[in-house]
Amino acid sequence: MYYSLINSMKRVAAPSYTARTQALITATGLSNTTKINAINSFDLEIQSIESKLTNKALYLLFLENSTWNARNFLGTSTFDLTFSGGLSHLASGILPNGVNGFANTNFKNATHLTSGTNYTLFFQSMNDSNTGVDIGSYSVTNAIPLDIESRFSGAIYAGQNVNIYLTSANSDGSGIYINTRTSNSDSRLYKDGVLKDSSTQNIGTTSNIDNYLFARNNSGTASFYGSKKGLTAGIIDGLTIAEIAILNTALTNLKTNLGV
Repeated sequence: MYYSLINSMKRVAAPSYTARTQALITATGLSNTTKINAINSFDLEIQSIESKLTNKALYLLFLENSTWNARNFLGTSTFDLTFSGGLSHLASGILPNGVNGFANTNFKNATHLTSGTNYTLFFQSMNDSNTGVDIGSYSVTNAIPLDIESRFSGAIYAGQNVNIYLTSANSDGSGIYINTRTSNSDSRLYKDGVLKDSSTQNIGTTSNIDNYLFARNNSGTASFYGSKKGLTAGIIDGLTIAEIAILNTALTNLKTNLGV
């Protein structure tokens, strides 16, 4: 009778996660099911733009400690973050102190982008702050910025080169910011999935220095320290209009599913 009872009990299957989610769990020991399920759902959503993610960088900044937050979720450890200065690792993201806190992505544009005229920078802000640079770099030698800036009150900027800054009024610093370029004559700035500015001007190739997070790398020197709390950030290949919608929806749903 004992064995009959055991055999009649329903078996509960172990959760099934994407390879990237499982790799994160295995490497970090993450056990918070709310975060695990939110990450897994996010990964399932972005698989439709997988070709734009290969050997690129995407950071989940809400894992609450520097070791876990440093990991490149896309798996290429070369682009794990290197933290410096004052940064608070919170359940709702990393909050820089706006004075000396930043992270080096170790991602060099001209070396690691599939093409120097094809890229996407994105930053998901959790607070209404309009100071500093959120992510990016600037080559003093070539005068080429590639960044997302909020260092001017009431506006957002996306650097493309010294002569082109995509820009838009920005009364609330929170939200999802995407600076994308799919060719030498197609540059676009989005906030929360809405096109804010664009350019068809030829802007040349990118420089070959590391991109910083929560600051801008000015040819090896961190500058324009930001004070926005980051939930996610990344450097991937250029996105079409349809792909922008996919990424924005996935990031929006991630925030909702995390409950932050």
